[in-house]
Amino acid sequence: MNGTSQVCDGGKPLVWAGLVDLAGGLCSPRQFDADRAGPYDCLMSAISIDLPPELGSFIAGKIANGEYANASEAVSALLRSAKMNEDRQKDAVATGIEEADRGDFVPFDAERIKARGREILASRLSHT
Repeated sequence: MNGTSQVCDGGKPLVWAGLVDLAGGLCSPRQFDADRAGPYDCLMSAISIDLPPELGSFIAGKIANGEYANASEAVSALLRSAKMNEDRQKDAVATGIEEADRGDFVPFDAERIKARGREILASRLSHT
C-alpha cells in the first residue's frame, strides 16, 4: 500500500494520499465480497486511482463529516457532479453556436465594453 495518511472505514484501512480502491465491479453472487459491499457494488466497475495528498484529504474529510459513507461513494458523487457541470457547459456552448448561426448575437466591441465599465465604476464611486 502506498500513501501517507490512513483512516478506517468500518475497521478496514483506506489509504487516502496514495492508492484508493473503489470497491465494486460487475459481479455474480459468488464473486460478491460482503466485507467491501456498498449499495451499488455489483453495478459498478472496479478502478484504482492515485490521488495527490490534498485530494485524498478532501475525500477523507467528506467521509469524516458524514457526507459520504466511504471513498467509493464520495468519488462517485463528485464525478457525477463534474459530469453534470461538463454537460451544462456543452449545452451552453451548443446554444451559443445555434444563436450565432441564427445571427442572434452582439458583435464584439471593446470600446463599448470599456465605456460601459467606466459608467459602472463611476456610478459605484458616486455612491460612496
